[in-house]
Amino acid sequence: MSTLTRPKRRSLRSLHGACGFIDSGTDLKNPNFAAMAESIRVRGIRLEDPSEVEGGITDAIAHDGPVLIDAVVSRVVLPVPPSITAEWLRALLFTC
Repeated sequence: MSTLTRPKRRSLRSLHGACGFIDSGTDLKNPNFAAMAESIRVRGIRLEDPSEVEGGITDAIAHDGPVLIDAVVSRVVLPVPPSITAEWLRALLFTC
């Protein structure tokens, strides 16, 4: 009689080096939303690198009219820290 062994469970961190969402059953690619906005005469700004964020937001604020910011991010990196500290929350709430 043979016995079946369970596959070893691996965490998202070990699979991808970060926690977040993994692709599951789809291989969809997002369109360039900034280009779509430009096609209807709305200013579109596409941010593909973290170094572009400050300049992109500055351009959006300076623009006289509606603006769409298309920020390309990784699906496997969480947008907020996995644990929120009081110091992090205080900085978030009182920096405006």
